[in-house]
Amino acid sequence: MKLLFSKNKTQLAGFTLIETLVAITILMISIVGPLTIASKGLIAAVGSRDQVIASYLAQDAMEYIKNVRDNNLLVDSVNGWTNFLSLMNNNGLCDNSHFCGIETIPSLNSNPLQMHIVPCNGFSGVPSAACNLYADSTYSYYTHTAGGNRPTEFNRTFTVTPESALSDAVLVTVTVNWKNGTIQNQVVLKDMFFNSLR
Repeated sequence: MKLLFSKNKTQLAGFTLIETLVAITILMISIVGPLTIASKGLIAAVGSRDQVIASYLAQDAMEYIKNVRDNNLLVDSVNGWTNFLSLMNNNGLCDNSHFCGIETIPSLNSNPLQMHIVPCNGFSGVPSAACNLYADSTYSYYTHTAGGNRPTEFNRTFTVTPESALSDAVLVTVTVNWKNGTIQNQVVLKDMFFNSLR
């Protein structure tokens, strides 16, 4: 008995292993590229959002301090500046080498001549957790009061530095710190305040 083999072999239609691997590689590259771009775009958007919030928080504190200065000068043209400076100093707790926080929530500051200052017990260059900001659960204000409020990543402080060349001027510096992942970010706002009635 003889076995006969045909010289015409029928080839199976399909992909070889190498062709399949190449196709999978091309598919992965086409999917990973847009996902990476979308991920980086999302990170940039979150960073921009935090930058805007931090800028508003710094401006909020600066405008509030300026409002208290103006009210003190309007009510008492003789002692208004001195009263304002003693408020800002907070019995030596908020001088040019110590951090302090400031509450700008209207319910805590019903008197326009006063300020609700939070001593942070920290020194310049080292923000203290006492000046961390929380989102008020009722009105979405930012506050230093932890209470039932939601913690945020922001820390807001201010310092007051007397201007040595001018007796009627102080430099107010408001600093907002926050972290995006492991990256430390900071917004610093400075303004010179004068006794404008002199």
